[in-house]
Amino acid sequence: MKVFVPLFFNMFSDVKAGKGEQVRDVCLDTLSAVAAKVQWEYYRTILTRCFRELNLKPDKQKIILRLICSVLDAFHFMKPANDALGNSDATSEDTDSSITFTLTKVSSDKQDYLRKVVFPQVQKLLGADPEKVNVNINLVALKILKLLPVDYFESQLSSVIHRICNFLKNRLESIRDEARSALAASLKELGIGYLQFVVKILRAILKRGFELHVLGYTLHYLLSKNITADMNGRLDYCLEDLLAVVNSDLFGDVAEQKEVEKIASKMKETKKRMSFETLKLIAQSITFSQHSLKKLISPVSSHLQKQLTPKLKTKLEMMLHNIALGIECNPSTETSNLFTIVYWLIKDTTTGSESESKENTQSSPGQESSVGMNFPGLGESGSQNSYILTKFALDLLRNRLKSIKLDKEDEQLLKMLDPFVDLLGECLNSKYESVLSVAFRCLALLVKLPLPSLRDNANNIKNVLMDIAQRDGNSNGHLVTSCLKLLADLLRGFRISLSDNQLQMLVHTPMFVDLQTNPSPVALSLLKAIVRRKLVSHEIYDIVVKIGELMVTTPTESIRQQCIQILLQFFLNYPLSEKRLQQHIDFFLANLRYGYPWLLTFSTI
Repeated sequence: MKVFVPLFFNMFSDVKAGKGEQVRDVCLDTLSAVAAKVQWEYYRTILTRCFRELNLKPDKQKIILRLICSVLDAFHFMKPANDALGNSDATSEDTDSSITFTLTKVSSDKQDYLRKVVFPQVQKLLGADPEKVNVNINLVALKILKLLPVDYFESQLSSVIHRICNFLKNRLESIRDEARSALAASLKELGIGYLQFVVKILRAILKRGFELHVLGYTLHYLLSKNITADMNGRLDYCLEDLLAVVNSDLFGDVAEQKEVEKIASKMKETKKRMSFETLKLIAQSITFSQHSLKKLISPVSSHLQKQLTPKLKTKLEMMLHNIALGIECNPSTETSNLFTIVYWLIKDTTTGSESESKENTQSSPGQESSVGMNFPGLGESGSQNSYILTKFALDLLRNRLKSIKLDKEDEQLLKMLDPFVDLLGECLNSKYESVLSVAFRCLALLVKLPLPSLRDNANNIKNVLMDIAQRDGNSNGHLVTSCLKLLADLLRGFRISLSDNQLQMLVHTPMFVDLQTNPSPVALSLLKAIVRRKLVSHEIYDIVVKIGELMVTTPTESIRQQCIQILLQFFLNYPLSEKRLQQHIDFFLANLRYGYPWLLTFSTI
C-alpha cells in the first residue's frame, strides 16, 4: 500500500491520451486486483485516492471513472444475508425485498461511509454538467447504490434513471445517443429485472410528439443491448408493458408520422420502425406457452375484425413474421408444445369451431400432453382476415420442421406429425395463395415420412397441385414455385405419386410451353423429375429440343447446369432413332461456334 499502490496510481495518471493505453489498462487491472484483497481501511484509502485524482485531473475524468467502477466491482466486505450469528452489522430490512442483487449484506459502518462520504461526491459529479449525460458517472452511482440498504437504494434509483431519461427529450441526436448508452449500461448493471421499472419511467417522460418516436427506438436499443441467449422467460413479468410501447409505435398517431417522408427523414428514430425487431427480441426471451402467444399476437388479432388497408395488412404480416422468428430461436419453445399450440391455432382459424376442436382432442399432436388442454381464442375464427393467423401458424410449423431432424424411425415424432396431414388438407381448400404456398412447403417436408394420413389425403393433395400447375401465370411466383417443388418431391417416390396420365397433363402446362422465354429453375427441376420417371411421349421429345436451345442461349449458370442434367438423363434413358439422335448431335456441333465461353459445358454431355 505504501509503495506499489502510489506507484501504479502515478503510472496510471501519467499515461498520455493515445499513448501507452496498454500500460494504463494494466495499472487499472492491478489496482482493482489489490483492492479486492486488502482490508477495509486500505480499500477505503484506494477509493479516496481515486476521487482525489478525479478532482485534481478533470481532463482524465473518463479513465478515472473507469478505475472507480473497477474498484467498486472489487468490493468484498460482505457477509451472507442469513448470517446464523445474527450479527448486528447485517441488516434485515431487505431480506424479503424484490430489489435484492445478492444474498449478501454490507455492514452498517461501511454503508455509512459509502452513503455519507462517497455517494455525495458522485451526486456532485452528476449535477456538475446539467446539459450532458455521462455514462460512467451513472454507473458509479448505481454500483454504490447497490451496496446500500434497499430503502435508500429505492429512494435514489428513481432520480438517477429519471435524470438519464430526461436527456432523451433533447433535440440533439448526440445527446439522445449518449442517454441511450447510459440507460443501456445502467440496465445491464441493475439486471433485466429492472426493465419494467425503466420502461415505466420512459413512458412517463416521453409522452408527446417526437418523444414517442424516441420511446419506441429506445426500447429496441435497450433490449438489443441487454437480451442474451439465456433469458429463459425473464421478460414474462413485463410483457404487457413492452407490448404497450410496441403497439403505440406501430398503431398510434406516431405510426402515421413515420409514413410522411418529410417527418421520417428528420430524425434517426423516425427513419426506420424498430418495433418489428423489438417483437422478435421479446418473442425469443419470454416463456413460450399458449398464454404468452395469445398476448404476443393480441395486437394483431384485435385488428383482424376490421377492414384492412394494404399498408395495415403488410404491417400485421411483418409483426407476425418477426414473432415467428423470435419463437423459433426461443430456447423455451419445446417441440411437442409448439406442435400442439400450432395445431389448435390452425384449427381455430380454418374451421372456426372450438367445439369441433374439443371433440377431436384425441387426434391432436402430442396426444399424451394435450389431454385436458384447450386453446380457445388463439385466433379470430370468425374474421374474414383470420387466414393471416393461419399463415402465421403454418410458418411456425414449417420453421420447426426445418430445424429438427425428421427421423423416419421416431415413432413419437411421427405420432405428433400425422394429424397435421389432415389439417394441411383442410388448408388446401383456402382461397388465399399465401396459405396455400406455406401449406405446400409444409407438405413437402412431411411427404418424406411414413405418415398413415398421407394416403388418405393423396387425391386431394394431387388434385390441388394439378389445378394450380395448369393455370396460366408466373411460374416464378411464390404459390406456383412451392407447388412445383412439392410435385417434384412427389415424383421422387415418396408416399404420394402421380400417374402417367397426370404426368402427361403436366407436360402440357404453360410453364413448359414458355420455357425458353421464361425459364424457371423449379420448372426445370420438375421436368428433370418427370424425365427420370421415363414418361415416353412426343411432348417430352419436343421439350428436350427446347432444353437444348435454352442451354445454349441462357447466360445463367444454374439454368445451364439443370439443362445439362435433363439432357443427360434423357439420352441415357429414352429410346432415340438414328435420325433423331443425329439431329441432336448436329445441333451440338453447329452451336460449338456460338460465341460464349459457357459452351465448353457441351463436353459434359
